[in-house]
Amino acid sequence: MNGKLAQTYSRHRLLSGNRSGNVRLILGNSPTGESCWNGNLMGLAIYNRALSADQVSGDYRSWLGNDYAMIKRSDGLVGLYPFTERKGSMVHNEATESDTLIIPEIFKPLQRKFLSLPGPDFRWNVSFVQDVTINILGFIPFGFYFSALFLKTARQRRLSAYMITAILGMGLSLAIELSQAYLPTRDSSLADVVSNSVGTILGIVIFQIFPQNPIHHRMRR
Repeated sequence: MNGKLAQTYSRHRLLSGNRSGNVRLILGNSPTGESCWNGNLMGLAIYNRALSADQVSGDYRSWLGNDYAMIKRSDGLVGLYPFTERKGSMVHNEATESDTLIIPEIFKPLQRKFLSLPGPDFRWNVSFVQDVTINILGFIPFGFYFSALFLKTARQRRLSAYMITAILGMGLSLAIELSQAYLPTRDSSLADVVSNSVGTILGIVIFQIFPQNPIHHRMRR
């Protein structure tokens, strides 16, 4: 960024583990559709080697001056997409005549993940903690309400009512997460199912210890 190294991803490679000749490069999202990137893609250059900060800065200056001929002379260049077409759904490779990019009208995930586990690059951060907290808090009312509902209307034994409520909470969470595998901007996460289940159980516990619950008083009489 501005001629200085901003960040590296040591565990990621563009063609990591790929041994076949059929390679598909996706820009602006992940193959699963769960990492949507919002912004304007002004151009793309792909090399078969790592570049130094000075080389990146030099290519960037050439790019600003529309001097694509200078960039084409760069060692290891395999793809150059300046996006000069300004119309249509195809972006041509200025480095070679192959590897044309296609802009789809609607992006559809190429790989669907169901109840995915945290990957090797998982990190505890504020975003993850917020997501877990929201998932737990969102299902506490569910556990509280259905515990009261089954005890009041179905006349269930307390343990049975709590078990049915917990199963319903887990089932609802599972259905939500499975359906999210088909949404481009969502991901199906096992961690969310666990968080929602914990929220349901917390709702049951809060209902059990709630001191002013009129249902408890009626059942004692």
